[in-house]
Amino acid sequence: MDDYLDLLTVFHYRPWQQGRGRVEIELTDTGRQTLGRRTRETLSVRYANGPLFFPEEGFEMDREPEDFDVLAYFRSGVEGADDAESQPKIDTPAIVAASHGAGKLVLVSPHPESDVGFDWLLQGAVRAVVAPRPAPAAD
Repeated sequence: MDDYLDLLTVFHYRPWQQGRGRVEIELTDTGRQTLGRRTRETLSVRYANGPLFFPEEGFEMDREPEDFDVLAYFRSGVEGADDAESQPKIDTPAIVAASHGAGKLVLVSPHPESDVGFDWLLQGAVRAVVAPRPAPAAD
């Protein structure tokens, strides 16, 4: 698609207005290992129209999608949203990671950078792309 960096064959669902507010995400086993989190609880994080990492219905891809690891899934829609069609799709990827050339990408749909207490997630994502090895576990 011309309006993206074209680093990974994932799609920003259209319409892009998916809502704003709190959502629940849950890290996968790979996500906990990569990002450095031991606990399995869902996390409440800010969301503001971030991308959804699955092909749009009816969209024909012009190439095969790359393999990517799902690090977290959306487990709720936007709190208080009235329109179920205009919010993140429950049980779809919220954070993904993939190889790209000689490097690695971590793509994050919600906005943990705007919440206090998510430094571990951001640090884990940075560690994953600059030195792909498991992060130290944090509680």
